[in-house]
Amino acid sequence: MRKPLTSLGVLMALSAWGQAEAQSAPAAPPAQPAPPQPAAAPPATTVQGVTVTSEQGGFKSAIDRKSYDLTKDIQAQAGGTIGDALNGLPGVSVDVQGNISIRGDANVQILVDGKPSGLFTGPGRAQVLQTLPADQYERAEVLTNPSTQYSPNGSAGIINLISKKTRKPTRSGSLRVMDGSSQHWRLGGAANYVAGPLSFNINAGLANNRIDGGKSTTSEGFDAAGTPTFKSIDADQVTDVQRFRFGTAGVDYDLDAKTRVSAGLQYFGGEEGGNGPSPIRVFDGAGAPTLIEDRAEHISFPLSDLTGSLSLRRTFDGDQHDLTLSASAERMTLSAPDYYTDVGILPALPQSFEAVLYDSVSLKNSVKADYERPMPRGGQWKAGYELDDERDQQSHSGFINAPTPNGPLDPAQNNRFHFNQTIQALYTTYQQPFGKATVLAGLRYETTSLDIDQETQHLTRSRTDGRLYASLHLSYQIGDAQSVTASYSQRIERPQPQDYDPFRAVLGPLAQSQGNPDLRPQQTADYELGYQYKRGQTYYLATLYYKDNREGVTPVEQDLGNGVILTTQENLASSRSGGLELAASGKLVKTVTYNVSADAAWNQIDATPLGFAQRRTGESLSGRGTISWQATPNDVIQANGFLNGKQLTAQGYNQPGGAMFLGYRHKFDPHLSLFVTALDVFNTLSYRQVFDTATLHQEQILQFRQRALLVGLTYSFGGAVKQDPQFDFGTH
Repeated sequence: MRKPLTSLGVLMALSAWGQAEAQSAPAAPPAQPAPPQPAAAPPATTVQGVTVTSEQGGFKSAIDRKSYDLTKDIQAQAGGTIGDALNGLPGVSVDVQGNISIRGDANVQILVDGKPSGLFTGPGRAQVLQTLPADQYERAEVLTNPSTQYSPNGSAGIINLISKKTRKPTRSGSLRVMDGSSQHWRLGGAANYVAGPLSFNINAGLANNRIDGGKSTTSEGFDAAGTPTFKSIDADQVTDVQRFRFGTAGVDYDLDAKTRVSAGLQYFGGEEGGNGPSPIRVFDGAGAPTLIEDRAEHISFPLSDLTGSLSLRRTFDGDQHDLTLSASAERMTLSAPDYYTDVGILPALPQSFEAVLYDSVSLKNSVKADYERPMPRGGQWKAGYELDDERDQQSHSGFINAPTPNGPLDPAQNNRFHFNQTIQALYTTYQQPFGKATVLAGLRYETTSLDIDQETQHLTRSRTDGRLYASLHLSYQIGDAQSVTASYSQRIERPQPQDYDPFRAVLGPLAQSQGNPDLRPQQTADYELGYQYKRGQTYYLATLYYKDNREGVTPVEQDLGNGVILTTQENLASSRSGGLELAASGKLVKTVTYNVSADAAWNQIDATPLGFAQRRTGESLSGRGTISWQATPNDVIQANGFLNGKQLTAQGYNQPGGAMFLGYRHKFDPHLSLFVTALDVFNTLSYRQVFDTATLHQEQILQFRQRALLVGLTYSFGGAVKQDPQFDFGTH
């Protein structure tokens, strides 16, 4: 049995000491906000202790993060997904497959109200980003170089989603309905009840999307002399329908003026299914066909996630002086059954059937204790303990060339894999102002226990290690309008459970995959230097950044012969990256606002272990922007778009891509609003990935036709509804 690093009693002792010493602790300087009263305090599930240095037009910044108001995006609030909303943030990109990255780095950790969520980890994350509605979240905090208060996992940084909450003494709610072309529709509702020490909120919805598109994979093999050995083409044309449902419920109760108990329940479920032709063509080195097979594909992707949470927050005298204890339990199930009907043309074969069946059950349990208190001369100290335990069970089965759609199952494709990872951490941070300068320093110690059981192959692995992480943030205020920041942190990127599974899974006639039980986490050193200017509703941001990654986990593709490609995972790539990120927001004229950002990036990968003669270097330029026009006091028109630049990978690159969206909102009165949104106006959403080595060249092209027009209504009721401020969309 593993021994914990410490017990919650340590934190309880800290709280008792803090309460006894509260009278002698000097108050924070006047520039810091006053402590919230219990009736208006944020729920215990939100991230506490954010020292705001700037707040303009929905933008906030602190020494270690930047925060953006998601309610100002018409598309996001009018039925858009959380992926749509995040795609508009500076440096953040969500591609057509649901893959998220920050400044080109896909190792992003997504938190919800300061805590990890299984919805945004593992193989189901892309589907969640593409389907989960954005209108249940109020803000998104982007921490590109987090302090040790947070887990160091995720070399790209952290995105923390802040849920919408209300503590107004009222009974209120909202209803929303939206319909559109291409079978896009949304239904939803929310209700809030606050009376004295009790508050309750609920939010639920249904949605449906249809996506017509296709994926084409072209592979070419070469021998050592560069002579062609084969060429294969695998083309899918699928009509994909996504249906999902979600619901959240939360309750807060103030036991007394300084103690709040909170409980929450969250459910997300959905399925994605489609069908269409999926022909395969294989040619030899001279161009003569060796395999021609017509296939019909039938896919589905059901997912279910249920999370329960409980927390207690105790506040003490003094600014930002409190103790928070929280626990959560989550169960997520995911399936991916793919069925194919095959007809062999060359060689001529009768109709046969193929299936790839994947199932997983993931259990995540978390316990956390956070304590913070003011210190002499305006300082702020935080300390905490965190325990995260994840248990995954995955199974794979299937059959090829079966006589019936039901198999029989091929014993060679049966696989069961168990994964257990327990992480315990102690952290402390200390923030201290020195005149116009502020220093935030932190340390975090983590132990990781990893157990792998490949039941099918009778293979086990166990590993326990510990490591100390450090972070340092500096800021300096230049007058009233300008400030500069500098930061450093040590981070880690742990592989996903399926990356460790050594079983070789057959995914089709031309594709196989295999994990690696000996993978190690990637180690990252992260440096940033920033500048900020703000005056009125205008702000400008400039950030220089540099990352040094060691032992990066990278997919490796190799030709097994006859056009069959095996994808494995290896610790082979070390890389360095850097760049300049610029962002600006303000008014062009009185009724027109803008929000734009650009990122000029450089990346160098040492992929010599993959067979390259030298380091690979690439540059890219990405950008995104939003323009909003307040045409009348009740009418707002908005346009936003993005362009992702070329991204270097260990064995190739991803091609640039972008899209444009339009939105319109009309307020009939303070309660009723009309929304109209146009998705992918120019029908440009696509994704192209290239693998290019001496012996294999492969191009994967995805083209999704998501262009659609949606019209919807939002009705708010109850409570004291006030007029929206300018450019504030659907915040009721």
